[in-house]
Amino acid sequence: MDPILSKPLIRTQPGSKIGETLLKCFELSTENCQLVMDCIAEEMNKCPTDNTDTGIMQPPMFMHTLPKGKEHGAFIVVNLSGIVLKIHHVKLRAPQPDTLFKSFPIPVAVRLGTGIQLFDFIADSVHTFLSEQHISKKRRHVAFVVSFPCDYEPNLTGARLTKCTSAFQCEDVVGKDVQEMLQQAFDRKIPKCRLDVTVVIDDTAATLMSVMCDNQSCRIAVKLDNGFHACYLKEKDKESSHSDVESKVLVIADLGALGENGCLDMLKTDYDKVIDEYSNHPKKQILEKMVSIAYTGEQVRLVLVELARKGLLFKSVPNKSVLNKKDCFTADYISLIESDNCSHYVNTDFVLRQLQLENCTAEDCKIVYDICNTILKRAAHLAAAGLAALINRLDIADDDVTIAVDGALFRYYPHFHQLLCAKTQERVPQKKVKLVPSYYGSAMGAALTTAVLRPYRKVPTEFEKVTTCFKKAMP
Repeated sequence: MDPILSKPLIRTQPGSKIGETLLKCFELSTENCQLVMDCIAEEMNKCPTDNTDTGIMQPPMFMHTLPKGKEHGAFIVVNLSGIVLKIHHVKLRAPQPDTLFKSFPIPVAVRLGTGIQLFDFIADSVHTFLSEQHISKKRRHVAFVVSFPCDYEPNLTGARLTKCTSAFQCEDVVGKDVQEMLQQAFDRKIPKCRLDVTVVIDDTAATLMSVMCDNQSCRIAVKLDNGFHACYLKEKDKESSHSDVESKVLVIADLGALGENGCLDMLKTDYDKVIDEYSNHPKKQILEKMVSIAYTGEQVRLVLVELARKGLLFKSVPNKSVLNKKDCFTADYISLIESDNCSHYVNTDFVLRQLQLENCTAEDCKIVYDICNTILKRAAHLAAAGLAALINRLDIADDDVTIAVDGALFRYYPHFHQLLCAKTQERVPQKKVKLVPSYYGSAMGAALTTAVLRPYRKVPTEFEKVTTCFKKAMP
Protein backbone atom coordinates (compact mmCIF):
# COMPACT_ATOMS: atom_id res chain seq x y z
CA MET A 1 0.00 0.00 0.00
CA ASP A 2 1.23 3.50 -0.82
CA PRO A 3 2.53 5.11 2.40
CA ILE A 4 0.78 8.37 1.55
CA LEU A 5 -2.60 6.67 1.94
CA SER A 6 -2.00 5.68 5.54
CA LYS A 7 -2.17 9.18 7.05
CA PRO A 8 -3.04 12.75 6.06
CA LEU A 9 -0.08 14.95 5.28
CA ILE A 10 -1.71 18.28 4.44
CA ARG A 11 -3.49 19.73 7.43
CA THR A 12 -6.00 22.05 5.80
CA GLN A 13 -8.24 24.36 7.76
CA PRO A 14 -11.92 24.81 6.84
CA GLY A 15 -12.22 27.41 4.10
CA SER A 16 -8.47 27.55 3.40
CA LYS A 17 -7.25 27.77 -0.17
CA ILE A 18 -5.19 24.95 -1.67
CA GLY A 19 -2.49 27.34 -2.89
CA GLU A 20 -2.07 28.90 0.54
CA THR A 21 -1.71 25.48 2.13
CA LEU A 22 0.94 24.40 -0.35
CA LEU A 23 2.93 27.59 -0.05
CA LYS A 24 3.04 27.22 3.72
CA CYS A 25 4.12 23.59 3.35
CA PHE A 26 7.04 24.24 0.99
CA GLU A 27 7.80 27.91 1.56
CA LEU A 28 11.29 28.89 2.70
CA SER A 29 12.00 32.07 4.58
CA THR A 30 15.21 34.11 4.43
CA GLU A 31 16.11 32.62 7.81
CA ASN A 32 15.59 29.09 6.45
CA CYS A 33 17.97 29.77 3.55
CA GLN A 34 20.53 31.26 5.91
CA LEU A 35 20.29 28.11 8.03
CA VAL A 36 21.20 26.01 4.98
CA MET A 37 24.15 28.30 4.23
CA ASP A 38 25.37 28.08 7.82
CA CYS A 39 25.07 24.29 7.85
CA ILE A 40 27.08 23.99 4.62
CA ALA A 41 29.75 26.36 5.92
CA GLU A 42 30.10 24.27 9.08
CA GLU A 43 30.28 20.99 7.16
CA MET A 44 32.86 22.33 4.70
CA ASN A 45 35.22 23.06 7.58
CA LYS A 46 35.34 19.39 8.51
CA CYS A 47 38.20 17.23 7.25
CA PRO A 48 36.88 14.77 4.62
CA THR A 49 39.17 11.97 5.78
CA ASP A 50 37.56 12.16 9.23
CA ASN A 51 33.96 12.37 8.08
CA THR A 52 33.39 10.61 4.75
CA ASP A 53 30.31 8.73 5.95
CA THR A 54 28.19 11.71 6.96
CA GLY A 55 29.99 14.83 5.71
CA ILE A 56 29.59 16.67 2.43
CA MET A 57 33.31 17.11 1.74
CA GLN A 58 35.12 14.49 -0.30
CA PRO A 59 38.87 13.86 -0.42
CA PRO A 60 40.44 16.33 -2.91
CA MET A 61 41.54 15.48 -6.44
CA PHE A 62 45.14 16.20 -7.49
CA MET A 63 46.31 16.80 -11.06
CA HIS A 64 49.71 17.75 -12.49
CA THR A 65 48.08 20.18 -14.88
CA LEU A 66 44.72 21.33 -16.24
CA PRO A 67 43.48 21.17 -19.85
CA LYS A 68 43.78 24.32 -21.94
CA GLY A 69 41.27 23.43 -24.65
CA LYS A 70 43.98 22.81 -27.27
CA GLU A 71 44.27 19.06 -26.59
CA HIS A 72 43.59 16.55 -29.35
CA GLY A 73 42.83 12.85 -29.72
CA ALA A 74 39.89 10.42 -29.71
CA PHE A 75 38.46 9.08 -26.46
CA ILE A 76 35.64 6.94 -25.12
CA VAL A 77 33.78 8.54 -22.21
CA VAL A 78 31.65 6.34 -19.95
CA ASN A 79 29.36 8.46 -17.77
CA LEU A 80 27.80 6.72 -14.76
CA SER A 81 26.07 9.63 -13.07
CA GLY A 82 22.43 8.61 -12.97
CA ILE A 83 19.98 5.84 -13.79
CA VAL A 84 20.95 6.16 -17.46
CA LEU A 85 24.45 5.15 -18.61
CA LYS A 86 25.82 7.59 -21.19
CA ILE A 87 28.57 6.61 -23.59
CA HIS A 88 30.37 9.10 -25.82
CA HIS A 89 33.02 8.94 -28.49
CA VAL A 90 34.78 12.32 -28.42
CA LYS A 91 37.24 13.53 -31.05
CA LEU A 92 39.15 16.59 -29.87
CA ARG A 93 40.23 18.62 -32.87
CA ALA A 94 40.07 22.15 -34.25
CA PRO A 95 37.97 24.11 -34.88
CA GLN A 96 35.44 22.16 -32.81
CA PRO A 97 35.18 18.61 -31.47
CA ASP A 98 33.10 15.78 -32.90
CA THR A 99 30.98 13.64 -30.62
CA LEU A 100 28.90 10.49 -30.91
CA PHE A 101 26.58 9.59 -28.08
CA LYS A 102 24.11 6.95 -26.88
CA SER A 103 22.18 6.36 -23.66
CA PHE A 104 21.55 3.00 -22.01
CA PRO A 105 18.89 2.89 -19.25
CA ILE A 106 20.24 0.89 -16.32
CA PRO A 107 17.77 -1.82 -15.20
CA VAL A 108 16.65 -1.71 -11.58
CA ALA A 109 18.05 -5.21 -11.01
CA VAL A 110 21.48 -3.97 -12.06
CA ARG A 111 21.32 -0.81 -9.94
CA LEU A 112 20.37 -2.85 -6.89
CA GLY A 113 22.59 -5.83 -7.69
CA THR A 114 26.29 -6.61 -7.37
CA GLY A 115 29.30 -4.70 -8.60
CA ILE A 116 30.06 -7.38 -11.18
CA GLN A 117 26.54 -7.06 -12.59
CA LEU A 118 26.92 -3.30 -12.87
CA PHE A 119 30.33 -3.28 -14.51
CA ASP A 120 29.43 -6.15 -16.85
CA PHE A 121 26.41 -4.12 -17.93
CA ILE A 122 28.70 -1.15 -18.62
CA ALA A 123 31.10 -3.32 -20.64
CA ASP A 124 28.25 -4.83 -22.69
CA SER A 125 26.82 -1.37 -23.35
CA VAL A 126 30.19 -0.04 -24.50
CA HIS A 127 30.55 -3.02 -26.83
CA THR A 128 27.10 -2.33 -28.30
CA PHE A 129 27.98 1.34 -28.78
CA LEU A 130 31.30 0.62 -30.49
CA SER A 131 29.68 -1.93 -32.80
CA GLU A 132 26.75 0.30 -33.76
CA GLN A 133 29.01 3.29 -34.45
CA HIS A 134 31.55 1.15 -36.35
CA ILE A 135 34.38 2.44 -34.19
CA SER A 136 37.63 0.64 -34.92
CA LYS A 137 39.15 -1.75 -32.37
CA LYS A 138 42.50 -0.02 -32.08
CA ARG A 139 43.55 0.76 -28.52
CA ARG A 140 41.37 3.47 -26.99
CA HIS A 141 41.75 5.56 -23.86
CA VAL A 142 38.62 5.58 -21.69
CA ALA A 143 37.51 8.26 -19.25
CA PHE A 144 35.18 6.98 -16.54
CA VAL A 145 32.89 9.72 -15.19
CA VAL A 146 31.20 9.07 -11.84
CA SER A 147 28.99 11.09 -9.50
CA PHE A 148 29.49 8.95 -6.39
CA PRO A 149 31.74 9.97 -3.48
CA CYS A 150 35.24 8.62 -4.15
CA ASP A 151 38.80 8.92 -2.89
CA TYR A 152 40.81 9.68 -6.04
CA GLU A 153 44.37 8.67 -6.85
CA PRO A 154 46.79 11.46 -7.93
CA ASN A 155 46.24 12.39 -11.59
CA LEU A 156 42.92 10.52 -11.42
CA THR A 157 44.40 7.13 -12.31
CA GLY A 158 41.97 5.42 -9.95
CA ALA A 159 39.23 6.07 -7.40
CA ARG A 160 37.94 4.12 -4.43
CA LEU A 161 34.20 4.38 -3.89
CA THR A 162 33.37 5.62 -0.39
CA LYS A 163 29.59 5.13 -0.53
CA CYS A 164 26.66 4.42 -2.87
CA THR A 165 24.03 7.11 -3.30
CA SER A 166 20.73 7.80 -5.05
CA ALA A 167 19.27 4.87 -7.01
CA PHE A 168 22.22 2.49 -6.55
CA GLN A 169 22.80 -0.15 -3.87
CA CYS A 170 25.93 -1.95 -5.09
CA GLU A 171 27.39 -2.07 -1.59
CA ASP A 172 30.08 -4.61 -2.53
CA VAL A 173 31.77 -1.89 -4.61
CA VAL A 174 32.32 0.39 -1.58
CA GLY A 175 36.03 0.53 -0.73
CA LYS A 176 37.11 -0.81 -4.13
CA ASP A 177 38.84 0.93 -7.02
CA VAL A 178 36.22 1.52 -9.72
CA GLN A 179 38.95 1.95 -12.35
CA GLU A 180 40.15 -1.58 -11.68
CA MET A 181 36.61 -2.98 -11.69
CA LEU A 182 35.77 -1.36 -15.02
CA GLN A 183 39.09 -2.44 -16.56
CA GLN A 184 38.50 -6.01 -15.37
CA ALA A 185 35.01 -5.97 -16.90
CA PHE A 186 36.41 -4.77 -20.24
CA ASP A 187 39.13 -7.43 -20.18
CA ARG A 188 36.64 -10.12 -19.21
CA LYS A 189 33.74 -9.22 -21.52
CA ILE A 190 35.25 -7.45 -24.54
CA PRO A 191 39.03 -8.11 -24.64
CA LYS A 192 39.24 -7.58 -28.41
CA CYS A 193 38.11 -3.95 -28.03
CA ARG A 194 41.43 -3.07 -26.31
CA LEU A 195 40.05 -0.42 -23.98
CA ASP A 196 42.33 1.27 -21.44
CA VAL A 197 40.61 3.03 -18.49
CA THR A 198 42.99 5.98 -18.17
CA VAL A 199 41.13 8.47 -15.98
CA VAL A 200 38.37 8.37 -13.37
CA ILE A 201 36.87 11.81 -12.80
CA ASP A 202 33.99 13.26 -10.85
CA ASP A 203 31.07 14.39 -13.00
CA THR A 204 31.08 17.94 -11.65
CA ALA A 205 34.86 18.26 -11.96
CA ALA A 206 34.56 17.26 -15.62
CA THR A 207 31.92 19.98 -16.06
CA LEU A 208 34.34 22.53 -14.61
CA MET A 209 37.12 21.38 -16.96
CA SER A 210 34.78 21.78 -19.93
CA VAL A 211 33.85 25.39 -19.14
CA MET A 212 37.29 26.50 -17.90
CA CYS A 213 38.84 25.91 -21.31
CA ASP A 214 36.74 28.77 -22.73
CA ASN A 215 36.37 30.79 -19.55
CA GLN A 216 39.56 30.93 -17.49
CA SER A 217 37.89 32.99 -14.75
CA CYS A 218 35.56 30.10 -13.90
CA ARG A 219 36.66 28.27 -10.75
CA ILE A 220 33.36 26.72 -9.56
CA ALA A 221 30.99 24.16 -11.07
CA VAL A 222 27.67 22.74 -9.92
CA LYS A 223 25.71 19.76 -11.22
CA LEU A 224 22.00 19.43 -10.50
CA ASP A 225 20.12 16.39 -11.74
CA ASN A 226 19.87 13.12 -9.81
CA GLY A 227 22.25 14.58 -7.24
CA PHE A 228 23.53 17.95 -6.05
CA HIS A 229 27.30 18.30 -6.34
CA ALA A 230 29.74 21.18 -6.49
CA CYS A 231 33.42 21.45 -7.41
CA TYR A 232 35.95 24.23 -7.08
CA LEU A 233 39.60 24.80 -7.90
CA LYS A 234 41.57 25.42 -4.71
CA GLU A 235 44.79 27.36 -4.44
CA LYS A 236 47.50 25.52 -2.52
CA ASP A 237 48.13 26.79 0.96
CA LYS A 238 51.59 28.31 1.54
CA GLU A 239 52.48 25.77 4.18
CA SER A 240 51.65 22.87 1.84
CA SER A 241 53.29 24.28 -1.31
CA HIS A 242 56.43 22.77 -2.81
CA SER A 243 58.97 24.70 -4.82
CA ASP A 244 59.65 22.23 -7.62
CA VAL A 245 56.44 20.22 -7.88
CA GLU A 246 53.30 21.71 -9.38
CA SER A 247 49.84 20.35 -8.63
CA LYS A 248 46.26 21.46 -9.17
CA VAL A 249 43.71 20.70 -6.46
CA LEU A 250 40.03 20.15 -7.16
CA VAL A 251 37.67 19.96 -4.19
CA ILE A 252 34.36 18.11 -4.49
CA ALA A 253 31.41 18.84 -2.21
CA ASP A 254 28.45 16.46 -2.18
CA LEU A 255 25.99 19.15 -1.16
CA GLY A 256 23.16 16.65 -1.48
CA ALA A 257 24.51 14.84 1.59
CA LEU A 258 23.76 17.83 3.82
CA GLY A 259 21.29 17.07 6.59
CA GLU A 260 22.39 13.56 7.52
CA ASN A 261 23.28 14.92 10.97
CA GLY A 262 19.76 16.33 11.45
CA CYS A 263 20.61 19.98 10.76
CA LEU A 264 17.81 20.28 8.16
CA ASP A 265 15.07 18.49 10.12
CA MET A 266 13.12 21.69 10.73
CA LEU A 267 12.85 22.26 6.95
CA LYS A 268 11.56 18.80 6.06
CA THR A 269 7.90 18.47 5.16
CA ASP A 270 5.91 15.32 5.85
CA TYR A 271 6.36 14.49 2.16
CA ASP A 272 10.14 14.67 2.53
CA LYS A 273 9.93 12.28 5.48
CA VAL A 274 7.89 9.74 3.50
CA ILE A 275 10.28 9.93 0.53
CA ASP A 276 13.28 9.47 2.81
CA GLU A 277 11.73 6.52 4.66
CA TYR A 278 10.97 4.60 1.46
CA SER A 279 14.18 5.51 -0.41
CA ASN A 280 17.13 3.21 -1.14
CA HIS A 281 19.19 5.08 1.47
CA PRO A 282 17.02 6.23 4.41
CA LYS A 283 18.43 9.10 6.51
CA LYS A 284 21.06 9.75 3.84
CA GLN A 285 21.39 12.46 1.15
CA ILE A 286 18.72 14.62 2.81
CA LEU A 287 19.21 17.83 0.81
CA GLU A 288 19.45 15.78 -2.39
CA LYS A 289 15.97 14.39 -1.72
CA MET A 290 14.62 17.94 -1.48
CA VAL A 291 16.33 19.24 -4.63
CA SER A 292 17.16 16.61 -7.27
CA ILE A 293 14.98 15.35 -10.12
CA ALA A 294 15.23 11.85 -8.70
CA TYR A 295 12.66 12.89 -6.09
CA THR A 296 10.74 15.98 -7.33
CA GLY A 297 8.30 13.87 -9.34
CA GLU A 298 7.49 11.75 -6.30
CA GLN A 299 7.01 14.89 -4.21
CA VAL A 300 4.43 16.13 -6.70
CA ARG A 301 2.68 12.73 -6.79
CA LEU A 302 2.36 12.58 -3.01
CA VAL A 303 0.76 16.02 -2.93
CA LEU A 304 -1.65 15.11 -5.74
CA VAL A 305 -2.73 11.91 -4.00
CA GLU A 306 -3.36 13.74 -0.73
CA LEU A 307 -5.40 16.50 -2.37
CA ALA A 308 -7.42 14.00 -4.41
CA ARG A 309 -8.15 11.94 -1.31
CA LYS A 310 -9.44 15.05 0.48
CA GLY A 311 -11.73 15.83 -2.44
CA LEU A 312 -9.83 19.01 -3.29
CA LEU A 313 -8.59 17.82 -6.71
CA PHE A 314 -9.77 15.65 -9.61
CA LYS A 315 -13.37 15.63 -8.37
CA SER A 316 -14.68 14.63 -11.82
CA VAL A 317 -11.94 12.07 -12.52
CA PRO A 318 -13.25 8.49 -12.23
CA ASN A 319 -9.90 6.69 -11.90
CA LYS A 320 -7.79 8.61 -9.41
CA SER A 321 -6.15 5.38 -8.18
CA VAL A 322 -3.62 5.49 -11.04
CA LEU A 323 -1.68 7.97 -8.91
CA ASN A 324 -1.18 5.38 -6.19
CA LYS A 325 1.74 3.82 -8.05
CA LYS A 326 5.06 5.01 -6.64
CA ASP A 327 7.17 7.11 -9.03
CA CYS A 328 4.46 7.19 -11.71
CA PHE A 329 4.74 11.00 -11.87
CA THR A 330 8.19 11.48 -13.39
CA ALA A 331 10.49 14.47 -13.47
CA ASP A 332 9.95 14.59 -17.25
CA TYR A 333 6.31 15.43 -16.59
CA ILE A 334 7.32 18.38 -14.42
CA SER A 335 9.56 19.64 -17.22
CA LEU A 336 6.63 19.56 -19.64
CA ILE A 337 4.28 21.25 -17.21
CA GLU A 338 6.82 23.99 -16.49
CA SER A 339 6.67 24.90 -20.19
CA ASP A 340 3.05 26.01 -19.83
CA ASN A 341 2.09 29.61 -19.17
CA CYS A 342 -0.31 30.76 -16.48
CA SER A 343 -3.33 31.05 -18.79
CA HIS A 344 -3.08 27.95 -20.99
CA TYR A 345 -2.28 24.55 -19.49
CA VAL A 346 -1.93 22.49 -22.67
CA ASN A 347 1.07 20.48 -21.50
CA THR A 348 -0.40 19.94 -18.05
CA ASP A 349 -3.57 18.54 -19.59
CA PHE A 350 -1.44 16.30 -21.84
CA VAL A 351 0.50 14.93 -18.85
CA LEU A 352 -2.69 14.18 -16.92
CA ARG A 353 -4.08 12.32 -19.94
CA GLN A 354 -0.85 10.35 -20.19
CA LEU A 355 -1.48 9.29 -16.60
CA GLN A 356 -5.00 8.24 -17.66
CA LEU A 357 -6.58 10.99 -15.57
CA GLU A 358 -9.52 11.85 -17.82
CA ASN A 359 -12.08 14.68 -17.48
CA CYS A 360 -9.70 16.99 -15.63
CA THR A 361 -10.97 20.54 -15.31
CA ALA A 362 -9.08 23.76 -16.01
CA GLU A 363 -8.91 24.29 -12.25
CA ASP A 364 -7.33 20.83 -11.85
CA CYS A 365 -4.65 21.76 -14.39
CA LYS A 366 -3.96 25.06 -12.65
CA ILE A 367 -3.53 23.34 -9.30
CA VAL A 368 -1.15 20.73 -10.75
CA TYR A 369 0.87 23.49 -12.43
CA ASP A 370 1.07 25.42 -9.16
CA ILE A 371 2.23 22.33 -7.26
CA CYS A 372 5.05 21.65 -9.74
CA ASN A 373 6.06 25.30 -9.73
CA THR A 374 6.09 25.47 -5.93
CA ILE A 375 8.25 22.36 -5.52
CA LEU A 376 10.75 23.50 -8.17
CA LYS A 377 10.88 26.95 -6.58
CA ARG A 378 11.84 25.38 -3.25
CA ALA A 379 14.55 23.35 -5.02
CA ALA A 380 15.95 26.53 -6.57
CA HIS A 381 15.98 28.34 -3.21
CA LEU A 382 17.83 25.47 -1.52
CA ALA A 383 20.32 25.12 -4.38
CA ALA A 384 20.94 28.88 -4.32
CA ALA A 385 21.76 28.69 -0.62
CA GLY A 386 24.33 26.01 -1.46
CA LEU A 387 25.96 28.12 -4.18
CA ALA A 388 26.03 31.19 -1.97
CA ALA A 389 27.72 29.26 0.83
CA LEU A 390 30.34 28.07 -1.63
CA ILE A 391 31.00 31.60 -2.94
CA ASN A 392 31.39 32.91 0.60
CA ARG A 393 33.81 30.12 1.48
CA LEU A 394 36.10 30.80 -1.47
CA ASP A 395 36.24 34.51 -0.64
CA ILE A 396 36.76 35.40 -4.31
CA ALA A 397 38.55 38.73 -4.75
CA ASP A 398 36.83 39.65 -8.03
CA ASP A 399 33.37 41.18 -7.94
CA ASP A 400 32.31 38.89 -10.81
CA VAL A 401 31.78 35.20 -9.99
CA THR A 402 31.39 32.72 -12.84
CA ILE A 403 29.91 29.28 -12.09
CA ALA A 404 29.79 26.42 -14.59
CA VAL A 405 26.43 24.64 -14.46
CA ASP A 406 25.08 21.43 -15.93
CA GLY A 407 22.43 18.83 -15.26
CA ALA A 408 18.82 18.15 -16.14
CA LEU A 409 17.44 20.91 -13.90
CA PHE A 410 19.34 23.46 -15.99
CA ARG A 411 18.83 21.83 -19.37
CA TYR A 412 15.17 20.82 -19.33
CA TYR A 413 13.34 23.05 -16.83
CA PRO A 414 12.57 26.38 -18.50
CA HIS A 415 12.57 28.69 -15.47
CA PHE A 416 15.03 26.99 -13.12
CA HIS A 417 18.26 28.58 -14.43
CA GLN A 418 16.91 32.13 -14.14
CA LEU A 419 15.38 31.54 -10.70
CA LEU A 420 18.56 29.93 -9.33
CA CYS A 421 20.71 32.81 -10.57
CA ALA A 422 18.36 35.41 -9.06
CA LYS A 423 18.17 33.67 -5.68
CA THR A 424 21.94 33.10 -5.52
CA GLN A 425 22.43 36.79 -6.25
CA GLU A 426 20.10 37.65 -3.37
CA ARG A 427 22.23 35.58 -0.98
CA VAL A 428 25.52 37.23 -2.07
CA PRO A 429 24.57 40.80 -3.08
CA GLN A 430 28.22 41.93 -2.95
CA LYS A 431 29.02 39.78 -6.01
CA LYS A 432 27.80 39.67 -9.59
CA VAL A 433 26.93 36.02 -10.18
CA LYS A 434 26.93 34.50 -13.65
CA LEU A 435 25.87 30.92 -14.36
CA VAL A 436 27.50 29.54 -17.51
CA PRO A 437 25.98 26.35 -19.01
CA SER A 438 28.41 23.63 -20.04
CA TYR A 439 27.58 23.40 -23.74
CA TYR A 440 29.28 20.04 -24.31
CA GLY A 441 28.70 18.70 -20.80
CA SER A 442 30.98 16.62 -18.64
CA ALA A 443 31.90 14.27 -21.51
CA MET A 444 33.99 16.99 -23.14
CA GLY A 445 35.68 17.87 -19.86
CA ALA A 446 36.48 14.22 -19.23
CA ALA A 447 38.00 13.82 -22.70
CA LEU A 448 40.12 16.97 -22.27
CA THR A 449 41.31 15.77 -18.85
CA THR A 450 42.24 12.36 -20.23
CA ALA A 451 44.21 13.99 -23.04
CA VAL A 452 46.20 16.24 -20.72
CA LEU A 453 46.87 13.59 -18.05
CA ARG A 454 48.00 10.73 -20.31
CA PRO A 455 51.71 11.63 -19.91
CA TYR A 456 51.38 11.56 -16.11
CA ARG A 457 49.91 8.08 -15.65
CA LYS A 458 53.01 6.96 -13.77
CA VAL A 459 52.96 9.45 -10.93
CA PRO A 460 56.40 10.59 -9.69
CA THR A 461 57.13 9.70 -6.08
CA GLU A 462 57.73 13.36 -5.18
CA PHE A 463 54.31 14.30 -6.51
CA GLU A 464 52.71 11.56 -4.41
CA LYS A 465 54.44 12.94 -1.30
CA VAL A 466 53.23 16.46 -1.96
CA THR A 467 49.62 15.40 -2.62
CA THR A 468 49.58 13.24 0.49
CA CYS A 469 50.87 16.16 2.57
CA PHE A 470 48.33 18.53 1.07
CA LYS A 471 45.46 16.08 1.60
CA LYS A 472 46.29 15.96 5.31
CA ALA A 473 46.19 19.76 5.44
CA MET A 474 42.65 19.94 3.98
CA PRO A 475 40.34 21.75 4.26
